[in-house]
Amino acid sequence: MQCNKDYDLVSYLNNEISDVEKVEISTHLETCQQCAKELKNISQTISSLRGVPEIEVSDDFTARIISSICVNTEKQGGGLIKKESLINYLRLSPPWAISTAVHLLLFAILTFIFVQQSYKHPVSVNLKDHVSLIIKEPSLSETGVLSPYMSDSDIKMLADKIKLSDDRIVRGVLERADKDKRAELLEEYGGKEITGLISRGLKHLAQTQEENGSWSASKYGGRDEHSVALTGLAVLCFTAEGESHLSGDFRENINKAVRYILSLQQESGLVNSHLTEISMYNHAIATYALLEDYLLAIGLSSQDETENDKLIKELSCAITRAVLFIIEAQSADGGWGYIARSPYPDNIVTTWQIQVLRLSCSLDITGIEQTLYRARSFLNSVTTDGGFVGSRPDAGDALTGMASGMNAYLWLNSLPSIRDSNDIIKKRWDEIITRQVAILEQNLPLLESGEADLYYWFWGAQAMLSTPDDDKERWNKWNARIKETLARGISEDGSWQTPPDRWRVYGGELYTTTMALLTLQVYYRYPPLR
Repeated sequence: MQCNKDYDLVSYLNNEISDVEKVEISTHLETCQQCAKELKNISQTISSLRGVPEIEVSDDFTARIISSICVNTEKQGGGLIKKESLINYLRLSPPWAISTAVHLLLFAILTFIFVQQSYKHPVSVNLKDHVSLIIKEPSLSETGVLSPYMSDSDIKMLADKIKLSDDRIVRGVLERADKDKRAELLEEYGGKEITGLISRGLKHLAQTQEENGSWSASKYGGRDEHSVALTGLAVLCFTAEGESHLSGDFRENINKAVRYILSLQQESGLVNSHLTEISMYNHAIATYALLEDYLLAIGLSSQDETENDKLIKELSCAITRAVLFIIEAQSADGGWGYIARSPYPDNIVTTWQIQVLRLSCSLDITGIEQTLYRARSFLNSVTTDGGFVGSRPDAGDALTGMASGMNAYLWLNSLPSIRDSNDIIKKRWDEIITRQVAILEQNLPLLESGEADLYYWFWGAQAMLSTPDDDKERWNKWNARIKETLARGISEDGSWQTPPDRWRVYGGELYTTTMALLTLQVYYRYPPLR
């Protein structure tokens, strides 16, 4: 069906419209494939043009153009073009006008070339083949200059707000510190016998932390480019127990790790050790770790403790900058890729960003909700009616991607303003999640020896825990398989080395250990969201 809407999609991409217009267009894009396709084409064209070096106009630019036109002037249609009139017209034209005309011509030529290339490679695109299209990491835009620290009164107001928050996700974070509450949830969801495994795993992480506060991927069989994300995952294992840099048995480990992560933050707000092709992956997980520590620290500590803790003030500024970077780095499609503003967003990378933004809603950072609206549009566009989720609508149907996409939607849907904004999307996703649960039930974690996928178990456990009470038997099946498999895989030193994991070559032994721990901590990390 032909769409009769006339939205300014270029201004939408450039954030040159009001927040109300952004929400209206984002909502429309969720249901209009024609406009979504047009938006994607515009985005890819702009991304390609950003890789073209800027043309500098010389002082004699206008004169040379006039001379060239005069030399090539010929008879046309029986009449002779008067050189003098054309020369006078061009001479009266300012250089910027002529330069604009030339740039428009260049734009048309490059667009034609780009479209031709797109038809040659319509589906499978390798990011490594498009390094020239990588955009420089964006700096903070019109958000103002952030001061080094928030004031004590600002910290107190925010702490009071978080302590009194009725947000289910924030409440879930703060309730972790209550041992009785954790025991209650372990009993309710069938996990009371795994506490010993968690204790052993946490001790192993504490013992393998580096002096600078990081966890090294390469030292334990992985690759250095993943160490930032690995450090964030380790912190998330500790904060899952309700601990922060101010309290708990592992507060010193958290303190060192948080300071290490803060030392990596660049002027743009990006948290990464060096520019890699997984910048946004590292950034999201590291920011996630800072955010959970921050919420637990100011949400559970006394006013004296927070006022006298310099690290809390540093975290306030750093998290704001990191969240604003995520907002700036969103692609035109509404997702996120491994690099900022990637024209090739990935749904699993997107899920990490969504969880960070959703958890940040309590911090009153401008732009989060509008960004989440656009993220929902992306998620809706890459999810089939059958429930499979791919990086693009025509991409693969990996179980890990489906499980992470299910979590992304549940987190988005936990925000009332998004949940109630579009009944069509809500109805579609209610049906999709029912199919996804059935697929997950048919694909339980491996019990036999062979290649495992802890990443799938991690996302799948979170998704299955959120199934309705009348489907609790499905969770019980997953839970039994997870407990038995992970109990077999733990080593004497508290690490998880078996069964062999498909992603271990990237993150090493500490990756499998953190993924196993976070999967086992699913009972009380966050409340069921459906």
